[in-house]
Parts: sequence; C-alpha cells; structure tokens
Amino acid sequence: MYVLNEGDYNDPTGARLSIYDVDRDAVYKDVFELVNSGSHLGSTGDDIKLYRDRAYILMSHSENLVMISLETHQQLRSATFPGSNPREMLIDSIRNKLYVTRTNSGAVFVLDPSTLTIMKSVTVGSNPLGMIIAGNYLFVCNSGYGNDRTVSVIDTRADTLKASLVLSDGPTGAAVAPDGKVWVACSGNAFGTPPTNGKIFIINSTTFASEDSISFSESIWGNIAIGTNGYAYATGIAGFF
Repeated sequence: MYVLNEGDYNDPTGARLSIYDVDRDAVYKDVFELVNSGSHLGSTGDDIKLYRDRAYILMSHSENLVMISLETHQQLRSATFPGSNPREMLIDSIRNKLYVTRTNSGAVFVLDPSTLTIMKSVTVGSNPLGMIIAGNYLFVCNSGYGNDRTVSVIDTRADTLKASLVLSDGPTGAAVAPDGKVWVACSGNAFGTPPTNGKIFIINSTTFASEDSISFSESIWGNIAIGTNGYAYATGIAGFF
C-alpha cells in the first residue's frame, strides 16, 4: 500500500512517500529519499496514481509531477508546470494518456505518461478538481471552490470540449456507477449569498442529461465513491464548503 503524505504547505520538501507492507505489517517511511540519494518529491503531495510498472506523484505547491519505478522506487522522470497549481490526475489506460487538472488556470493538461510531455491543454471551468471517465468522455468537476456550478465534458478521442453541464455550487468529485451513469458531488457554498448546501447529481453519460439529484442539509466535500454493494459514499462537512 502506497501512502502519499501531503506535508506542510510551507515546507518545500514536505511531500513524502510511505509504503505499508501488508504481509509483514511494516511501514517504511521516506521511501523516495532513501533510494534517490536524498532527493525530495517537492511540496504538498496531492495525488498519486499507479499505472503499469510506474507510480505518478503530483505536488501542487511545487507544481511538479514525478514518475517512479514501482520495482525500485527510483525516479524515472519529472516535469514542472509553473503557474498551474496541478491538483488531481486521471489515467486513461485505453488511450494511454494522463490527465492533470490545472487548478489555478481553469484547464486540464493531457500528458504522455511515458515522457510527461504536454500533448494538449483543454480549457474548462474554474478551479477544476475531480475527474472521471465514462465511455469516451472525461467529466471534469469545476469547483470554483464553491463559486462554479459546471462540469466540463471532454471527448477523449480528440481531447476537445464536448459540453458544459450546469449543476449546482461547487462540483468536486465524480464516480461511475455500475449502470454507466456518472454521479457528481457538489459541495455547496457555505459563504454564498445565500449559502447553499451539497447536492449529488446523477448524469446520463451518453446524453449528458441530469436524471436525478439528492439534496443535503449540509455541505459535502471531496470525492464520491460507489461501492459494489450498490451504495454511494460522500463526505459531509457541516458549516463549511
């Protein structure tokens, strides 16, 4: 089990990688530093994804992406994206692409996962966070930190904007249900005029129509997950978006 430790925002070397060995019930800390001659990942580790024989580790404050070997944990390649505040990643294993949200730039990078080179940048809404792929479409949650209400739909075959769905304040996370429909969690905006609470929308992944919604009496935040037991899970934060 890989654990990405975010670290203190003000610490330029605060992001650290830990490994929990399930069989040995043992934890190994600062794995990256140990095998990379004391080098550090960067500042504010926000996302990690495993793909084939590699791990991709994203730091938002130092605005860099590091690729390591899963066998040796040595750095294979790195890239820096100044001014974009990269926040979350999604790997398209079918088309062999890596998507990265540019939180400060209102866009999504399309990267080559082998070289980390930018193949394209697609403009979306403000402060994009969570992403999910359903069929040929990438759904991007434009949070606006509570001030945007949209989900951008990108056609992954050409990486072009297909649609912009207007839902509710602060889309932050999305998941695909077993029936192929996309569930989008909207945080609400506790500081809006008037304040708004969280909602979950169920979107048809082919027609992009909203087919149902669930309203909450508090704000919700973060990712949404759908289990094999038929239930969806989201976190609620009373009084804060």
